[in-house]
Amino acid sequence: MSFLPCSKRAPDLHEAVIFSGETALEVRGEASYQPALEALVGGHSRAGSDRPVIALLQREFTNEYDPNAIKVLARLETQPDETARLVGYVATEKAALMAPALDRFEASGQRVALRGRPIGGWEKDDKVLSFGIWLKYTPRDFS
Repeated sequence: MSFLPCSKRAPDLHEAVIFSGETALEVRGEASYQPALEALVGGHSRAGSDRPVIALLQREFTNEYDPNAIKVLARLETQPDETARLVGYVATEKAALMAPALDRFEASGQRVALRGRPIGGWEKDDKVLSFGIWLKYTPRDFS
């Protein structure tokens, strides 16, 4: 994990604690954010996308569907000055477990980010497959 100073400003990946881990964390709702995912990885291709990303986790207290909602804002790891894009949400069942810890981090002025990779985006047999995104984390960091 690496640490960079934080403030109460708008979300900024330059000011985030970047957690690492080996446990996969699926980002859900990405079907609604295909344009953002496509822009993030540079479009569809025959090979799909396998470019590393950094994703900021941010609570969304006004979400009418999930009181524990955690939105995922991502940018390419190799492009630190790029603006993070909303690409989906942490799955509801995982968000319920992670939200209390994320609230504690945010209350102390720390932003939390995870590393991950987009998946999909292939062009195959005249079909264009959707993008998804998976992050890596250590569950005990959020307990």
